Amino acid sequence: MIKTICYISDALEYDSRDKLNVLYRETEVNNIKNNITGILICIN
Repeated sequence: MIKTICYISDALEYDSRDKLNVLYRETEVNNIKNNITGILICIN
């Protein structure tokens, strides 16, 4: 069964590109382990 989740959040603690890159790498590893795909859109 395919499930879709969509949400919007404020990334106040990820105020720099470096912090956002760390978040991306951590979630990428976890998503691969759990067979999760998705997209991250960041708008300043």
